[in-house]
Amino acid sequence: MKIKEIRALLEVLAVIAALGLGVCLVLEATPPVKAASGGISQSGPSSCCIAGSYKGKRTDTASATCPEPTTEEFSMEISQAAGCGAGIWGTVVGASDPTHIQKFTGSVSRAPRRACCNISGKTGEPAEVTEFQGTLCRKAGKWSGSGTYKTTREGAVCSGTWTMSQI
Repeated sequence: MKIKEIRALLEVLAVIAALGLGVCLVLEATPPVKAASGGISQSGPSSCCIAGSYKGKRTDTASATCPEPTTEEFSMEISQAAGCGAGIWGTVVGASDPTHIQKFTGSVSRAPRRACCNISGKTGEPAEVTEFQGTLCRKAGKWSGSGTYKTTREGAVCSGTWTMSQI
């Protein structure tokens, strides 16, 4: 609201109060946050502007369905719907085989914790499907976080944890 509009509203409220009428006024303010573009945007869905390049590490949990658990570093490129929307997509490349590029799609949403966002996604290769979810938090201008995943491939189902940070 502009200053003139606020003054006019206060004058109306003063008249209502002088007449002895009760007034219930609810104000909702959202603090501005710096958008990925460098501009200022209101907090809300746009505060989950997570698009970018990430480095991470995943670790399988040993189990009967995961006969050869591994730990691997990976790179992830996240693209995001216009205006920092909920849709995300991109690629994941494991360090052990840089020629094996997995494409994923998913979503991002605000997490209850301040400056954090929940992500979830799924790769779509027929021979190997990975579903992941987790939380990224913004600190010192960069996103980082952790979560869990489940990979299903011929002869094995491996679950585990991941961590990653924006580079």
